[in-house]
This record gives sequence, structure tokens and C-alpha cells, in this order.
Amino acid sequence: DDVTRTSVTAGRDIATARRVARRCARQAGLSAPDRTAVVAAVSEVARNILRFADIGEIEVALLTAPRPGVRVTARDAGPGIPDVRRACAHGG
Repeated sequence: DDVTRTSVTAGRDIATARRVARRCARQAGLSAPDRTAVVAAVSEVARNILRFADIGEIEVALLTAPRPGVRVTARDAGPGIPDVRRACAHGG
């Protein structure tokens, strides 16, 4: 699998992570709406890293098996979500 890592430490890194996600989604053959969804998700995750953790990394992998796709992994050392159950509840 083709993997690209982007350090997220400043606002400009959001654009870099979005470009990487768009390229991988296109290479995977995702539809235009699915490409848009992947790029939007990466953008949101990168913004959250900056907002809540200050520094982190986004890894975008172009998958070939068992079928073409994209895997996005975000890592940071932020404080986390204190009450995950509440955060996942409707209106949380």
C-alpha cells in the first residue's frame, strides 16, 4: 500500500493533508462524492488536531486489497474526549 504521512502543526498543513487525500481517493477510483467525503473528513480531522492537540499527524494510505480504497489514520497527543458516550449521544 502507498502511505503518505502529513505532520499537522500549522494551518497550511490542512491544505497539504487535503491534497494528499484527494490524490489517493482519485487513484483509488472513488466516485466524485466519495472523494469529496474523504477530503472533508481529512480536513475536519486536521482542524481538530490543531484546535485540540496543537500537533499531530494524518496518514493517508492508498489500499489495493481486498479492493481499492483509502484508509485515513489521525494521531495526536491531545487531551481526548472526557465522556465519549455523551459525545456520541444525539445532541452531545
